[in-house]
Amino acid sequence: MTFLMGPRTALQSGPHCRTMQNAPVLVGHRPVVHLATNSVVGWRLGRTRVPSDPEGRREHLRRAVLQMAQTLLDTDRGHLSMRFAVIEATIAEAADLVEPIEDAIGQFGFPGARFGIVFSGDEVAANPDEHEHLRRLVAMGVGVTLDAPDPSGAFEVLRLGLPIIRLRLRLPLDDGLVTPATAQQSAAIVDLARRQGMRTSITAIDTPVQESMARWAGADVGTGDQLGPVS
Repeated sequence: MTFLMGPRTALQSGPHCRTMQNAPVLVGHRPVVHLATNSVVGWRLGRTRVPSDPEGRREHLRRAVLQMAQTLLDTDRGHLSMRFAVIEATIAEAADLVEPIEDAIGQFGFPGARFGIVFSGDEVAANPDEHEHLRRLVAMGVGVTLDAPDPSGAFEVLRLGLPIIRLRLRLPLDDGLVTPATAQQSAAIVDLARRQGMRTSITAIDTPVQESMARWAGADVGTGDQLGPVS
């Protein structure tokens, strides 16, 4: 997997140029597909190993946000598109993401919605003291997303009324477990999330059966090998 580095931009000419070229912290990109129109609306980016020390972690996250902006500039002609870039983060990293994203919004004029951060639903539910940082991200328009690994977790996230914009679901890994009951359960979660003003995403769509279920459930967007591999 390689990180996208395109033609010279305002970002590359700034003080972070050498850092970004020599030490990328984002690797690969996977398309995020709008299921109703089959159009690519964003990129899901992987991360390299995060340093354990606080200062190293903050620098890693700062670089990650800048490289998210770079990916948007390289792949979507910058401001002429509304596609977004999304990474996964731990709830402990939420506070350290606020300032870099705020700076990137000011520097490049991107609306906050062009940045997406996925957090573990279980982590967020277990750490209410960190919710203020999620609220700050949401206030900037950032696509704060909670990952719910199973239906019970999804319903719990929705019941708690957490500060999020998107809910991400996972389908059964085995096609044999994709039944009318699981499909109806996923559709009920999507419907409840929508009534609470949230958008929904389904990840790990790797087979035609999973793709059909995701579309039937009515999710807004999806990712997975069936929709587009990591490159």
